Amino acid sequence: MITIYRTKGAAAAFGQISTDYGKNEMDAVRSQIRLMQGAEEDLRARRISEMDASYRMAITSGVLSGLLGV
Repeated sequence: MITIYRTKGAAAAFGQISTDYGKNEMDAVRSQIRLMQGAEEDLRARRISEMDASYRMAITSGVLSGLLGV
């Protein structure tokens, strides 16, 4: 917008504003960020699930080892 204002003048800059070009671009960026956040949240949930499963296996293994060692 500033570049248009400096190179083509105020009328061209205001004309660009009235097209909602900047708003549409920001909406597209926000949409992409939401997609990326969703993917990261899914990945985090999978990793937490795997971590919980490993924790349960370690506890079970420790309890069984203790019982069999007695």
